[in-house]
Amino acid sequence: MEEDNLNQTTPSQQQKSQNTFLKKSLFKKAVFWMILFALLIASIGAYVIYQQLSILEPNQNIADEDQKQGQLATRCEGNGRLQKDQFGASTDELGDANPSYLDITSVELLSTEGKDNIELVLSTGGIFPTTNQVKASYRFLFNSDNNKVTGKLIKGFSGIEKEFRIDVTGDQSVGPLSVSGTIIDKLSGKESSLPVKLNHVSPSDLPSYGPGLEQFQTSIPKDLLGLTADEVPVGIVSQSTVDIVDTTSLIFDQKASEKLATLHLSSAFSNQPVNFTIKGLTPNENFNIKIEDEVVLSANIGQDGNFSGSFILPTLAPGEYFVTAQDNTGNFAFNVIECVL
Repeated sequence: MEEDNLNQTTPSQQQKSQNTFLKKSLFKKAVFWMILFALLIASIGAYVIYQQLSILEPNQNIADEDQKQGQLATRCEGNGRLQKDQFGASTDELGDANPSYLDITSVELLSTEGKDNIELVLSTGGIFPTTNQVKASYRFLFNSDNNKVTGKLIKGFSGIEKEFRIDVTGDQSVGPLSVSGTIIDKLSGKESSLPVKLNHVSPSDLPSYGPGLEQFQTSIPKDLLGLTADEVPVGIVSQSTVDIVDTTSLIFDQKASEKLATLHLSSAFSNQPVNFTIKGLTPNENFNIKIEDEVVLSANIGQDGNFSGSFILPTLAPGEYFVTAQDNTGNFAFNVIECVL
């Protein structure tokens, strides 16, 4: 009986045993879920870190590459696109007219099919005097329909229907010169002031085109010129009060893109070779390649008007630069080279 009493537990003892079991079970479950939750958080953290590393790594590679590129010279790429597909140009002998500011040295008319304006650049061979009265005119005479009998004979140029005229007057010892632009219908006599700004580039500024010491740049609205011919003859006259001092002429070709000489450029770094190919210049003529106004190569074109070679690219700041290849007859090809870091 005593042994039976030893093996038996009271209800109170059984309750305590069950409570202890439940506590241990709950504790184990709590530990299990805590571990599971910790593993989940760790997994998420690991994934986020992985993602960050996989993003940072290529970015670091890019940064390293950029740093390497930054240690190199400026990179320049020829984009191969033609900037202008309508143009006319003329160069005239320097020193063949007096006064020198009426000595026309170069004229360019540039545009693109579908554009509203023609960009004009006129360069001269001398500067305006700082004393005494100046009265100078530069006249652009357009045979708009390329028909000699439908317009007027003006200053030796026939068939003229429209004129664009630049007038410069004043005395620089008193004040700045007055520069104005006017478009004149030679058949009706109607005059229209140039609706856009006419820039007179001072001699202290480096001209963008040509060797001139005085330069004028502006845009002429095509609708005021009434150009109907594909090839429009243009006479250019410089004069004082009434006397002609210098003349030149050009053809503004509205279909130039169909027969344009081409200049293709490779990419390069500053002070490194730029490979190029020219097609369509005048056969057997000497030509120059210029970046803006700097001659980078002089050579002789082949019998077929084509040439392949290279020139050393000067040290240039980032930006776009106009590149021309022009032969001694005035025929030229052009392109733009873009410089980026």
